[in-house]
Amino acid sequence: MDQELTFIRQALPEDWDSYPQSLFEAFAAHSHMLRQTVPWCASLSREAYQQYVLCPRVNDEDLSDHRALFYSHLWNRVKDLSQEEAALEVNRWCHEQASYQAQDDRTASPLTVYRCGSGRCGEESAFLVSALRAVGLAARQVYAPRWSHCDDNHAWVEVLCEGKWRFLGACEPEPVLDRGWFNTAASRAMLVHSRTFGPVADLALHGAPLGRQGQALYHNQTARYAHTKTYTFRAEPGEIITLEVLNESRLCPIAALTADHTGRVRMELGMGDLHLSAGEKEAFCHGQTQDGAELTLPSPCTDWTPFDFRAPQD
Repeated sequence: MDQELTFIRQALPEDWDSYPQSLFEAFAAHSHMLRQTVPWCASLSREAYQQYVLCPRVNDEDLSDHRALFYSHLWNRVKDLSQEEAALEVNRWCHEQASYQAQDDRTASPLTVYRCGSGRCGEESAFLVSALRAVGLAARQVYAPRWSHCDDNHAWVEVLCEGKWRFLGACEPEPVLDRGWFNTAASRAMLVHSRTFGPVADLALHGAPLGRQGQALYHNQTARYAHTKTYTFRAEPGEIITLEVLNESRLCPIAALTADHTGRVRMELGMGDLHLSAGEKEAFCHGQTQDGAELTLPSPCTDWTPFDFRAPQD
């Protein structure tokens, strides 16, 4: 269990200083038990186990001691199933416990969602990820930070089954994996990302890194859902380039990337329009028509300029 606590302390230093150690000891003890007793958890690589089973945090939710409780409700329902059927069964249980309801901007803990019986998509998906981890299934939340084709955003869940990431809508059970109401919507996303916490080495497992914010490192999952191409943007070395899409009648950021020592940022994204900004400089990138050559951010715009903003096609 010492190894589990060492990982948590390294991956979540801010949380380590903010929550009682007894909470992390509970996470460590439960995950250690799963590693020793559950075949699908024992077969995971060390990094997959640490990031996607042991890790107490999914997104920015309040941390709660819930793993043993969820396990007590779930284990007899999943213990004799395949990984795929177990993931579907966990989602059916989550659907029995909670349904969608809009909330405020604070993210409730999985235990709060369980007790209240409701949550928004980010809370439902954190609830499902936590329930999957509670029975030793490696799981993560994925996010379209902002849609391009309509307002708002969405979060859902991926579970690692037989070494392959599969997706499902949280508390929205389907008879099979890789199906949800958002399939077409996700195909129109400019960016879909996931998070890890602490040091990572296996980028084939996690996805291409997008940059770190606080304790979280973001990873690009867009190509698994949408047609993509590689864009290259150019600014000053070390300058932060903010990528924005039109959402809720304003330009909303979806990523903030740091230019390398040559002043370049290279990234795989959906094939739609973007607004770029770096300091006072800005530019539009038209994904359907520009061929992916380097786009240099020019001097600041000084005049109002009309523009059309096109989302990727489904």
